[in-house]
Amino acid sequence: MNGKVTSVPCLLKASLSHKDVAVIMGELRNKAVRDPDMTAKTNDIISQVKNDPRMKSGKPFHVPGLVGVTLGGVREDFFSKETAHAANQQLTWAVRHADVKYWVEVDAQGNMTIDFNLYDRLDLSPNGSGTGYDFISSGLGFVYHGVLTGNQFMQTRMSWSVNVSAGQNSSNSFIFR
Repeated sequence: MNGKVTSVPCLLKASLSHKDVAVIMGELRNKAVRDPDMTAKTNDIISQVKNDPRMKSGKPFHVPGLVGVTLGGVREDFFSKETAHAANQQLTWAVRHADVKYWVEVDAQGNMTIDFNLYDRLDLSPNGSGTGYDFISSGLGFVYHGVLTGNQFMQTRMSWSVNVSAGQNSSNSFIFR
């Protein structure tokens, strides 16, 4: 069973309903796409492709890849302002750390289309880092997964594309699927 979700409450409802997959869309996906870490990684990919020697060939080519992201902000020690800020972000709870697969298509003029696919699991259990996240999630994860029986194996997915014209040096055009 799959479900489309647009917010953390919808994501939790899908998990409590034991959906196998939740496809994140709408405003929650928009936040992920525009998250500072995802934006930085997107701009790094664009820079790498623009510096690829094949760009000068005038021939189409493609570049596959995988990048790890941390969405929702920086989590330092338990009492830091950064951790408190991250704890208030929906992305911190929906998608903490994820691998994002990408596929860059470059046409003969040097225009790029980058297709992104993010896959993660909704698991609110401690991750063993010994940080404030572990402190909070040891209680929260126990209640959510143990008492309320939220599905900790539910896969979360997001897909989107970015168009970059030959003259651009960063992303600014997003296409959502």
